Amino acid sequence: QWSNSPLAVGIIFSVGFITVYRARLMHITGTYVVAFLVFAVLRSWISGDPLASEIAPITGPMYALLMFFMITDPKTIVRPKGQRVFVVILIAALESVIRTAGDFDVQFVAPLLTAPPIFALAIVGPIAKALELRRQPLPAPRSA
Repeated sequence: QWSNSPLAVGIIFSVGFITVYRARLMHITGTYVVAFLVFAVLRSWISGDPLASEIAPITGPMYALLMFFMITDPKTIVRPKGQRVFVVILIAALESVIRTAGDFDVQFVAPLLTAPPIFALAIVGPIAKALELRRQPLPAPRSA
């Protein structure tokens, strides 16, 4: 729908990067981009597919939405910066595993192949948030 033309992708990515920069969440988006690229190289090596075909999805609307708005949503990210980076790497890793399993026709991942990064976020995100909430101390009881 965006045509993946360099101009359209450039405009969308520019606006997205400005948004996350101003929100002081560039470390999340930057980590995802770097992790995606590292896993793309690994996927290319494993599958034998050209590296360009492994990198290309990141220019699409689903990945832009994920990178700039979904993984940076304040309600869903964990608080400590180091843990945010770790969780984002886990999301990128799971997304890569889903796509790689699909390349090798692993049937149980077939439903996830419609949106691997979104499903990776939907799996990893709530687990990370639940673990964070579990580690927080309970508030002290109030006296009557």
